[in-house]
Amino acid sequence: MKRKLNWVDILIIVIIVGFIYGGYKYVIKPKDTVMDKVPVEVTYRVQSVLIETANSIKVGDVFKDKDTNQVIGEVVNKEITESYDFVNTGDGRIVKSKKPDKYDVYLTIRGDAVVTDDYIRMGGRDMRIEGTVYLKNNISSVESKVMAIEVFK
Repeated sequence: MKRKLNWVDILIIVIIVGFIYGGYKYVIKPKDTVMDKVPVEVTYRVQSVLIETANSIKVGDVFKDKDTNQVIGEVVNKEITESYDFVNTGDGRIVKSKKPDKYDVYLTIRGDAVVTDDYIRMGGRDMRIEGTVYLKNNISSVESKVMAIEVFK
C-alpha cells in the first residue's frame, strides 16, 4: 500500500526543522565569537548613605558586582553631596528637604566592557541608565544607580 505525503505531514516536518534550527541558533550558540573589550567610564549614584560609608570609598578602589563577583572597574572620581527628599507639608505643599546624616555619593568607575549594538556589559552585568547595580569592594557594599555611560573607542 502506497502512502502519500499530505499537507499535515509537510507542516510537521517544517515545524521540526524550525525547532532544530532554533535550538542551534539560540541554545547551542557558537562559542568562537570573541568580543573585544573597550574602556568605559560609568557614573553611579549611591543614595542616602552614612558619611562613614561615603568616606570608606576611595579613589583607586576596585569594585565588583555583588551577584557575579566579577570586576567592574576602578574608582577614578568620587563626589559626596547632601541627600535630599521631597516631603509633603501640612498645608499640602511638596518641599525639598535635606535628609539628616545622609549623603549621596557619585562614583565614576573606569573598566573594560563588552560593547555591542544591544548592550554594554561590565562585570557580567548589562549597564543601562537608571539600572540598579550592587557594588562591593573589600570593606563595603552599596546599592547604586547608573547615571551616565561614556564609551572610549
